[in-house]
Amino acid sequence: VQKTQITFSNRHVYACASFLRVRRKAELPDPYLVLTLGMPYPLESGRVAVKTEPYPGRWTTHILLSRPDELDEEDVSSDETPPLKETVRVLLTISQSL
Repeated sequence: VQKTQITFSNRHVYACASFLRVRRKAELPDPYLVLTLGMPYPLESGRVAVKTEPYPGRWTTHILLSRPDELDEEDVSSDETPPLKETVRVLLTISQSL
């Protein structure tokens, strides 16, 4: 966990919002935010920037977002995500005004 990361957890970390560089700087939109999801399966989506399996049965998926409306049910669909969804929307809105 870094100072520039917001972590959402219950028993385990299930999501993070950060400014992780998942692409070269020139390829990143301005502004951007990376939504990282910890999942028991790989998320199959064209919007996934990077996904890894750090250990068997645990997938880390990074989704690059540049506007609040890019966040939808495909990205966050569990019962635990309403605070995550709203936080990511607020952070993206704030970063657009900087």
